[in-house]
Amino acid sequence: APTHGDDRLRVVGEYGIVEVRDGRSVLTTNEQPPKDMTDSTTPPEPHDAMLAAALGETTDLYGTPQSLYIAKTLLHARDAADTGRVIAID
Repeated sequence: APTHGDDRLRVVGEYGIVEVRDGRSVLTTNEQPPKDMTDSTTPPEPHDAMLAAALGETTDLYGTPQSLYIAKTLLHARDAADTGRVIAID
């Protein structure tokens, strides 16, 4: 099969859902219908953020708080997958 569903990501929050599937990002909120956000933003170049972090500058991607939050999120995602339960991330 072309896909087994492992190319999808859904993040659910109090105010809406961001879902990535088939190479597209879709935002749905409590106040608006689904909106394709794929082409609406330009992500930062990873090497620029890495260099800034290496030089001791604060970045939105690679600071200590961001790294710890990402690690926490990934651990919760793993636990949700392993247990088949929904796990809230505070």
